[in-house]
Amino acid sequence: SIYCGASRDPEREKIYQYSSQPLYMVSNILVTHRENTENPETVQELINAKVRIGTYFGTGSAKFLKSTGVLRVNERYTSLEKGMQSVASREIDYFFYHDLGLLYFLSRSSFELRAVPTAFRSYAHWMIMSPDMPEEISQKLDDAVSKLVKEGVVAQIRKGYEPK
Repeated sequence: SIYCGASRDPEREKIYQYSSQPLYMVSNILVTHRENTENPETVQELINAKVRIGTYFGTGSAKFLKSTGVLRVNERYTSLEKGMQSVASREIDYFFYHDLGLLYFLSRSSFELRAVPTAFRSYAHWMIMSPDMPEEISQKLDDAVSKLVKEGVVAQIRKGYEPK
């Protein structure tokens, strides 16, 4: 009934209830093979280089990248592990997703990969709730989460997933 860490978009707003405030911010970044020395800074550079980019299936990150005009987007990945394997084996040039997920994965991975030091966009992640959740419960939950955000508890938890 509850999912923490979803971007907000009109399609999801038709399906879910959102928390009254965002939980935290993330930025879209690229991961590439450690031997790739290119550090694209703009979407136009990605388009001009005709690179192959993997994305996580069905995410806002995938929709954003495709909306920019990048043509070689492979959205088939349903796990970060498979996406990172494809970058490590050079099946694709880059993987595009949010920094929280990618940097956490890299900090625990033995793959020969690195993060590109460019944030392509930043956006909020929200808590979403089932529309079937009773109003009384969703309001209590939202109040509790708002308090945790305000007191810095959510930020402290998030730090545990950042690379050391």
